[in-house]
Amino acid sequence: MKTKSGEEVTIKNYTTLGFEELSNMDIEDALKLSEVIEEREQLLLSEHGEAIREFNELRHYALVIEGVKGRGAPVEEKPLSMTNIYMMFDGHTKLTKIGISKNPSAREKTLQGEIPRLRITWKTTGTKSDESHLHQIFKEKRTRGEWFNLSSEDVDYIKSLNWRAAK
Repeated sequence: MKTKSGEEVTIKNYTTLGFEELSNMDIEDALKLSEVIEEREQLLLSEHGEAIREFNELRHYALVIEGVKGRGAPVEEKPLSMTNIYMMFDGHTKLTKIGISKNPSAREKTLQGEIPRLRITWKTTGTKSDESHLHQIFKEKRTRGEWFNLSSEDVDYIKSLNWRAAK
């Protein structure tokens, strides 16, 4: 798989792929890109795992404090469990699924039995709360369940992770 500039996609340049390239890639390229992204996630977790865990713990405390301020009682008292948030694109309907799974690749394969043109276009480590936050941001674009009619700008916004700061 190649970027717009003709370079082979690597762990260092995969984020230069645009929505159009991601949407039109074949399943073989999608699987290769998924491996590149998984490799990057593992590298980040190995280098920054403690910081990621601390960040998520701080977010948990912030949620509890917001619960106390907003309702007079804390929300959940257990730490947020880490999982993966992903986007899958349906090449037939042009809709995007925003979901969570411990293993997005396995989830993709399961859903491909029903939706053959489905492929993962993005994933990151996160929590159920993060997924719910994304669903809330794009509630006006929800078509059914976890399926959304997102623009390329919406997809780029999700990939930028800027929505996390807006929580």
